[in-house]
Amino acid sequence: MSDFITAPLMAKILSGIGGLVGGATFMAFYRPKNVWDAAIRSGLSVTAAIVFSPVIIEWYQLDNNMDILLASSVAIGFCAWSFLSFAARILVDIQDEKIKINLPGILKRK
Repeated sequence: MSDFITAPLMAKILSGIGGLVGGATFMAFYRPKNVWDAAIRSGLSVTAAIVFSPVIIEWYQLDNNMDILLASSVAIGFCAWSFLSFAARILVDIQDEKIKINLPGILKRK
């Protein structure tokens, strides 16, 4: 009975640790502005690693062991902040109309 709870919980804890390590590694290259910025980045990296590491493992059909789980979590934690800041910059450029997107029926102004 406890195996149904222990294995998934341990996987989530390991994913969170891996995401935190990946996020901290990225912060060594791109320094946060203050403690609040570092806390947001850490939380985002941990959350992304917990959510997406099982998806990546299944997508690439890898073995579900501790080493692969930690490696995928570190990679996701490292890439999470850069991907979201890239998406935010694109959305700000679209809002400021620096980038024009012509989708049929969407974003049309009169």
